[in-house]
Amino acid sequence: MQETFAFFGGLLVVPELLSLPVPDGSMYDFWYRGPSPLRGGQGQFYQLFTLQPMVLLASMAWHSGDDVFAWRAANGNRLKDGTDSARPFAAHANYPRDDVNMVAIYELVHSHHGDPADLEVLERSGRRDEPTPYLMGHKLALVGRPDRSSGGPRPADPHPRRARPRPATAAAVVVRSCGRSAASSRAVRLREPFGRPAFLALLAVLIPAVPAAAQARARHPNLLLNAQEIAELRAALESGAAPPHVAAAFEETRAGAPRGDAVETSFSPSIYTSEWRGTRASDAALVHALTGDLEYARAARRILLAWTQATVGGSSGHGVADTGFVGLAWAYDLIYWSGVLSADEQARIEDWLLRVAAPLGTAWHPNGPGPEYYQDRYGHAGYQNEFAWNDLLYGAVGFVTGDEERIAWATAQQWPYEDYGHHPELAGVNARSLREYVRGAIYRGSTHVVEQDTTAIVGGQTIVPNFRGATVPDGSMYDFWHRGPSPAAGGTGQFYQLFTLQPMALLASMAWHAGDDVFSWRAPNGNRLKDGTDFARAFAAHTDHPDGNNPMVFLYGLLYSHHGDPADLALLESSGLRDLPSEHFMRRKFLLVGYAPRHARRLGAIQGITFRAGPPIAAQEARVFLAAAGSGITQTSAAPTFAFRGLPGGSYRVAVELPPGVSTVEHSTCPPGETGECHVDWQEGTTAVVEVPDGGFVDLWWRFR
Repeated sequence: MQETFAFFGGLLVVPELLSLPVPDGSMYDFWYRGPSPLRGGQGQFYQLFTLQPMVLLASMAWHSGDDVFAWRAANGNRLKDGTDSARPFAAHANYPRDDVNMVAIYELVHSHHGDPADLEVLERSGRRDEPTPYLMGHKLALVGRPDRSSGGPRPADPHPRRARPRPATAAAVVVRSCGRSAASSRAVRLREPFGRPAFLALLAVLIPAVPAAAQARARHPNLLLNAQEIAELRAALESGAAPPHVAAAFEETRAGAPRGDAVETSFSPSIYTSEWRGTRASDAALVHALTGDLEYARAARRILLAWTQATVGGSSGHGVADTGFVGLAWAYDLIYWSGVLSADEQARIEDWLLRVAAPLGTAWHPNGPGPEYYQDRYGHAGYQNEFAWNDLLYGAVGFVTGDEERIAWATAQQWPYEDYGHHPELAGVNARSLREYVRGAIYRGSTHVVEQDTTAIVGGQTIVPNFRGATVPDGSMYDFWHRGPSPAAGGTGQFYQLFTLQPMALLASMAWHAGDDVFSWRAPNGNRLKDGTDFARAFAAHTDHPDGNNPMVFLYGLLYSHHGDPADLALLESSGLRDLPSEHFMRRKFLLVGYAPRHARRLGAIQGITFRAGPPIAAQEARVFLAAAGSGITQTSAAPTFAFRGLPGGSYRVAVELPPGVSTVEHSTCPPGETGECHVDWQEGTTAVVEVPDGGFVDLWWRFR
């Protein structure tokens, strides 16, 4: 139950292992002394400090004919398991708390094993010639000179050694297996940051009978890029393997990013300067993440701390003007583990994001748009782009701080009506959350007849036909009609459909990184976010042509990373416009966050409701529990709505506790990916076994009588 995250130079050297099985190769003093340097722990140093006498004694034994290096204990352990585990942090143990170099031990380890990875850490560290603590000093480099791994000498070695026989018994203290089952081993291999087996990424791993909110915990970096994606992108940029448009986007981002003290912070914070400041802060933070240059992290820190003095934030109520605060939230996420922020500064920034940038109970929070925004367009009203941008702001702040209320407000379905109009009697919920946008901003099965011309022609080719007289087409969106669908008539609806989709896709990607795959989710009416982007693909390269011609092809890079749809890739490659910058704080960073192939890393979900005839079920009256047998995955959620996110495909046992006055419990499960009218087969019992598909969701309802 300890945090373990450790970074150096923007790279993850120790992943987060909280609530996961103790990893093979870690050692007692790693945990006993505290594994997280950012929490004051010294466990990295002490694992290596324990290994140092073990390696020296093993070498003495080897010289006497007892090859402890090659010996395996009864549980399968080797001394090398401990040194392999410590290799990632050997050159910078306890960073940024101390930054202790213990890399010299690998001279001796390499001399006995000949492992190229040990030689690589020596050569790449740049600290090979620094002395080790205590009696050996520089002498470890000397005793590590002979090649003892092959049984023969190096070419220049005047003292050849020969292989020694293995003894029958000895002892070791390296941790192995720790009771991990086959099922949990499968879960642990789901993701592979840095080319090594990695660990199941959940927003929180919950203990049974503990309310979910109590376990809320933000991960960093995880908003639009996680540690694995940063490492992959950084490696591609450094090796030259990144596509030209990605490499160019990075160079342009770096060219415009402030560095060190070369950033102006003596401005008067204003809601209308937030976009520019959010762009510069996130530029600097991203360049730091992709290069390890701390001067960029310091520049982002200066901007963030300057903004903590501002008293104007998201309460302006203008979603688009507030987007710069999303950039500030992302900058904070990217430099969180850089070491440039003290714990007090982190607290100040998070307090400002929650209290000023995305405050509760003001402007559009929590009731959504007012009646003046509900102008009917073919049976839909109040789905303008501004509210989608506002969701993005609250979602970004929620995810980066771990605030469950803001996350739910921005992403969860809260609109209980089947229509798409105005209901002034509803209060206390977000009338236009991300999931409501997927349901209501996108048209499906409409019986309304189009009364506007929609024809759009580019280069003699019709890219949008004339729908006048036909029913409203599936996939078109509210702002497409509200802003005018015909460029020839001065309409800007093509641009505004994509301008609405931009914050929806960004927020969906943030949710995906937290284990909530909104990209795969279907609304009760069958809509997916992809329906809107599929419809807009036809005009994305020539939006509003000939009146405006504002291409927004860049969005499809992010979409392709999540869906892997060849049609999105074809648009990117055929248009010749994939390197155009986006509006607002993302600019060309869209091309960088779209680099990772996320469609190959899908997690699933179980969602649902509990209900009964009569008074509704209060949150404190019933809870729903989830467990995956043998995997260590457990979650708890309060009624009446619940959701378990970030689940690998597989079988899960879900149970519900009985609220007062209930004697009969039934449950119904829809086929994967479906919800609503498919709940027809009800079975008695307080437990249900649910099969979650990879990258999909299952809808589970509980009915109390």
